[in-house]
Amino acid sequence: MLKEMIEEKISERYKERRQKKNFYPTDSDKCPKRLFLEFKGVVGDGLTINNMKTFEIGNYTHRYLQELLGGISEFRIDTTWRGHKLTGYADDLIVLDGLTVVDYKTVSTFGVKHIIKRPKEEHIKQINLYMDVLKIQRGILLYWDKNDGTMIEHEVRLDKNVLDEIDRFFSFVEESLKTNTVPDNMYKLGNYKCKYCPYKSVCKKIKVWKDEMPILPDDNEKV
Repeated sequence: MLKEMIEEKISERYKERRQKKNFYPTDSDKCPKRLFLEFKGVVGDGLTINNMKTFEIGNYTHRYLQELLGGISEFRIDTTWRGHKLTGYADDLIVLDGLTVVDYKTVSTFGVKHIIKRPKEEHIKQINLYMDVLKIQRGILLYWDKNDGTMIEHEVRLDKNVLDEIDRFFSFVEESLKTNTVPDNMYKLGNYKCKYCPYKSVCKKIKVWKDEMPILPDDNEKV
């Protein structure tokens, strides 16, 4: 009974879905085909209840760390970056020998071994976007092992090469949208990003864009 009540309440938080309008920093390492489908508003599988529960654990961990550090939390970004519309929220801005962008990441014990020496490339891209938009040269990625509480932090410095790579990627997605050319998958089948993708059931079916595809409501429409 409790499980059903909890899952129903969590599902309500993720119920409303709308067509994507802007890029987010987390998009910098997404599959281009997934982004294409999101911008086109294609109805996919959506998030599973386990995905939602995992996100909720991460959200509560973020809020706990934000409270402990006492910085400027959830700093909203809504701008145009290198010609691309960009929206997002920086987890924290704190003062550590100057203003620093902090991005919190929850991981499992299994995932810790992959970020001990170096953070994930996707996270390096995300925090570089925040740093560039906010004109801050320094960032910290703080990983929290949700199984045993281990914390690992990596300092990240603004990297023009990383930013140029993101710029090219966003431009490629925009050109694909403009020409209605469905991009190829970025990841091989079996990759965890494909496994947990909310578009995995429709991905194989959509090879060519057709205007009659079922789409989500526009941001300006009332649901």
